[in-house]
Amino acid sequence: MGEAVEDLAAKIGEACRTWGFFSVINHGVPLASEKNHGGGTGIFRIAGGGEEEGEQRGTITLQGFITMSIAKTLRIGKGRHAKNTVEHPQLRLTPERLHGYFENQASFARLNYYPPCPKPELVLGTGGHKDPSALTVLAQEDVEGLDVLRKSDGAWVRVKPVPDSFVINVGDVLQVWSNDLYESVEHRAEVNAETERYSIPIFFHPSHDVTMKPLDELVDEQSPAKYPEYKAGKWLNLRMYNNYKKHGFYMRMTDYKVAA
Repeated sequence: MGEAVEDLAAKIGEACRTWGFFSVINHGVPLASEKNHGGGTGIFRIAGGGEEEGEQRGTITLQGFITMSIAKTLRIGKGRHAKNTVEHPQLRLTPERLHGYFENQASFARLNYYPPCPKPELVLGTGGHKDPSALTVLAQEDVEGLDVLRKSDGAWVRVKPVPDSFVINVGDVLQVWSNDLYESVEHRAEVNAETERYSIPIFFHPSHDVTMKPLDELVDEQSPAKYPEYKAGKWLNLRMYNNYKKHGFYMRMTDYKVAA
């Protein structure tokens, strides 16, 4: 591994520990692929509409209008991109360590549409939440709206859009695997006063049969496992159920930590 790659890995590791978020530029994804994201936005403008008058609740299906596995719609994580993986020096892992977890993966994507509102402070775009995935890759337009909760003081910080970039954030699964070295951080989306906003988050989630637990390489007497074993599919279903049934509480992975 070259010095440049080690330096980059160190910066990403620091971002994951401090913020749980980072942006990626010069990622090699053709611009045409990003432009294709706009192809799904027409669904929000169907003549007759009415969708804006309600909210989707009372079902455990995935949010929005996408219910297919992302593996059947976008070839992400395969082909030439999969060959470019390197060992993770921040977690002391080899490239192959996590690959098996994503065989028959349960990854999925969602298309978000936020119409403009003259008084955005009165409208809820997407409330504060953490992602149940391992990693989330967000493609968004150059319209502000994403806020991240700063861990140091609990303040909401607006993420400035960077042209032709992806925003990556740590999810619950990676927090467990890393034994809290990396943290799934709360974030939200707000509407814009003048401009509609679109975003496409892609949630990289392991196979439902994968057992979520701190990786053996990161557990020892000084750093015991902070989480019990849990099936990834069960956790995803619980989170989806919690999101849609309006229980009046927000389920967090930290609720299941092993007592110190």
